[in-house]
Amino acid sequence: MKHWIAITVACLVALTALSACGDDDNAPDDARASAVGAMSENAVDAWIADGAAGLHDYLATSVTVHCSVAALETALAGQPTPTAWRNTKDFGFPAEDEANATVIVVRDGKDVEQAWSFKLEGNDWRITAMPGLEGCTSS
Repeated sequence: MKHWIAITVACLVALTALSACGDDDNAPDDARASAVGAMSENAVDAWIADGAAGLHDYLATSVTVHCSVAALETALAGQPTPTAWRNTKDFGFPAEDEANATVIVVRDGKDVEQAWSFKLEGNDWRITAMPGLEGCTSS
């Protein structure tokens, strides 16, 4: 009987440990992930409120040197403006000052996952890539 109690306790400990592992892609401990997540939320909120002009303020300098507000509006014209930011997940950090993540926006009542890339400029994370941005050049 004591043998079964020991096995049961061992199983419970293992299950507790496994449940604590969970999916940490949505809430990693890395402070960079929190900063990128907050910035992506603010960028989407600005995009919703002010269109491409609002989103332009969150682009990296390496992008804005060849991407004016008007060019960004043209590049994103084929995409409906999101109605909400849902989440940022699946963070990756190929370098200390570079990040990749999946940004989830809401369009037409549906979650749309998008791959975005970011660059740290001073103390602020800025967008270097997102769907539509590759078509942005100043006119």
